[in-house]
Amino acid sequence: MHIGSSAWVSQSIVAIVLFLGHLPPAGATSALYLSEKEQAVQSTAVVVARVFERTAIDVAAHRRPMQQTRLLIDEVLYGQAPEQVQLVQIGGTRDGISTTLPGDGVLHKGDRAVLFLRQEQGKWYLTALGQSVYYLVERNNQTHLAQDLQLNLYKRDGGGNLKKYHPEHKTKFTLEAMRLVLNAANTTQTGAKQ
Repeated sequence: MHIGSSAWVSQSIVAIVLFLGHLPPAGATSALYLSEKEQAVQSTAVVVARVFERTAIDVAAHRRPMQQTRLLIDEVLYGQAPEQVQLVQIGGTRDGISTTLPGDGVLHKGDRAVLFLRQEQGKWYLTALGQSVYYLVERNNQTHLAQDLQLNLYKRDGGGNLKKYHPEHKTKFTLEAMRLVLNAANTTQTGAKQ
C-alpha cells in the first residue's frame, strides 16, 4: 500500500465517523413534524380525555406486546369520537420481553390531556406518537398545555428536503388557543369538502 491509499482510508474513516455523529441516538424515534392543524386534518378526532387503566392485549397482526388504555372523552374539539375510547399502543411485556416505542405518547392513569386520535379498522391510535399528546396543566386560572417530546423531529424545507426541526417551546399555549387552531382547521376542512 502506498501513501495515497493510507490517506484515502483515513479520510474515509473520518467521513464515516462524522456521518454517524449526525444520526439520531440509538433508541430514539424519528418522525415528521406535524403542526396542530396538520395533525387535526390527519385525525379522526381531537379530544380532551381522562386517562384510566392500561391493559395488555393480544393483536394477531403484531408480534410485539401491545396495550390499550381506556380514555373517557370529556370534550371533542375536532371530528367525532364516542364517549369512551380504547387507545392502542405498542408496549408492554410478552414472554418475559418488555417493549416500548421511544417517542410514543406516555399516558398515566389520572392524566388529563388533549389527544389527536385516528381510528383504523375499529381501533384508536395516536395520530403522531408523542406529538399527539398535550397534557392539561392548571396555572393562573387557565388551562395550559404541555408536551413531553422525546422524538427526533424533521420538517421539509422549501425544496422538499428533510431538515432536523426543533419546535418552539410553547410555554403559554392554552386550551383556548388550541380550540382556536382546531376551529380554523375545521373551517379549512369544511371549505375543502364543499
